[in-house]
Amino acid sequence: MEPYIYCPPDVVRDLPAGDASTTFVRIPQPKTNVNWYTNVKATPSWAKELEAELGLGKTLVTFQALSPASSDSCSFTVHVRDTVPPRVYNCPSDFNVYLDDGQVKRQVN
Repeated sequence: MEPYIYCPPDVVRDLPAGDASTTFVRIPQPKTNVNWYTNVKATPSWAKELEAELGLGKTLVTFQALSPASSDSCSFTVHVRDTVPPRVYNCPSDFNVYLDDGQVKRQVN
């Protein structure tokens, strides 16, 4: 029997608002004609459990279905995004600095 494995489409998750640097991600189990527990390998290894706590960025997930004679593989990407725009706090008030006649630069403290 020729093994096959079909991965789900890419998975995109957003970081929760606030100070979170990771988020819990569940991925769909790929469809295969071999025993999931004994004949499928995953890279990274956490993918075999179909869930993980992931940080910001993209992670390539690859599954390999094995048989005694051959193998098949598939891959997809898990993308964890930060969708909260950055904020700046405690900015000083606006101020103007003027140069004296003939002055080309001035130190501002």
